[in-house]
Amino acid sequence: MVTILAIIFGFLLIFAIVRVIQIKMGVTKRFGYHYTITMHYGLKLPDLIKNDNLRGKIKIISATDNTCKVQSQINDTELKTTLMKDYGLDSTQVQVENTQ
Repeated sequence: MVTILAIIFGFLLIFAIVRVIQIKMGVTKRFGYHYTITMHYGLKLPDLIKNDNLRGKIKIISATDNTCKVQSQINDTELKTTLMKDYGLDSTQVQVENTQ
C-alpha cells in the first residue's frame, strides 16, 4: 500500500514539475524575454518608442539616460543589430544582455 502511494506521489510530482515548465515557456513565448540595453562611452539612449523598426516588438519596462530594460519577443542579437543599424552605432557602443 505504501509503495503504491509513493508511486502515485512520484507521478504527481513529475507531472507538477513538467506543468510548471510548460507554463513558464508559454508565458515567455507570449510576452518575450527581458533584456537590458546599455549605451557606452557617454552616449545617451535614443527614444526607442519612436523607432518604427521596434514598434510593437518591445515594451519598455524602465529607463535611465543610458540604460533601459525592455521586454521583447525578438532575440538579443536582432535587437542589437536593429539598434546599431537604425542609430549608426558599432558593437562597442551598445550592449544588449538577457536579464531573464
